[in-house]
Order: sequence, then C-alpha cells, then structure tokens
Amino acid sequence: MGTSISHRGGSSRNFVTAVSTPAKVMVTTDVLFTIVDGPIQIKELFMVCVTDNDATATLVRWRFNPTVGMSATFSAASTTIASVAAGTVVTLNPSALTSLPIIDLPAAGGIVTVSSAKWGVILREGNIALELSVGSTTGTWKHHLSYLPMSENAYVIAA
Repeated sequence: MGTSISHRGGSSRNFVTAVSTPAKVMVTTDVLFTIVDGPIQIKELFMVCVTDNDATATLVRWRFNPTVGMSATFSAASTTIASVAAGTVVTLNPSALTSLPIIDLPAAGGIVTVSSAKWGVILREGNIALELSVGSTTGTWKHHLSYLPMSENAYVIAA
C-alpha cells in the first residue's frame, strides 16, 4: 500500500498571494488592505504613482490597525513625495520597522530596488492604512501587497 498525503482544499499556506487597490488620491488614514481570518507575512508592500503629484511636501508611512490591540506604524515616514512623476514607486524598506521607505523615480527606467533580505512583517487580523504628514495627495497612487498567509484561511481584501 502506498503513502497517503493529505492536503486540505483551499489552503494557500505555502503560496505567496498578491492583491492591489485601484488607483486613487491618497488621504490620511486611508485603509488600503484588510486582513481576514488569520495572520499574514508581508513579502512586499509598495505603491506606484499613476498620475503626477503636486508640490505639497507629503510624507508617507504605513500603519497597522489590529482588530484587537493598539495601532502602530511599521515604517518611518518617507522623504517627501512632492512633485514626483507618474511611475514613481515607494516601497516598504525591509531592513527595520523604523526604516524610511525606498523611493524609486521613473528616471531609473522603471526598475525598482528590492532587498534580498529574508524578512517580513507578520500582521494578524486588522487593516493596513496610510499615515500622511500633510494631507491628501493630488496624484493618484495604486497600492500593491504580496503576502504569505500564516494560517489556512487567512486572506487580504483590497479597499
């Protein structure tokens, strides 16, 4: 008799999954993603400028608002995204939770720097939101999250 391997249907425990928001003007405390039915590990979190930003000196950082417990930021505030052109990418920096996000301008040819470090932020149920220093942007931005579900039924919904 052969060996039987059991696999529960619907489990995505070992597969990185991705979700994106529609392009929109960023507003302070905008909820970007909602984590449901268990924790996830963030593999990449970044935003792409779709239409040019104005000259407002806006700084961006990400905040986690758990279903149970206190809210906390999980990045430092970026340098200003004032006057950035469409195609600019702002990426969560994987070196530490207090690190500045990485800003890659379109002049780099659309190539984005990604760290090869073995790293990830683990978040339980709740939502990922923006925290802007000045207020709304005029440019539109699309937000992208790739994640690894850390429990069988965990998933993320884009706002």
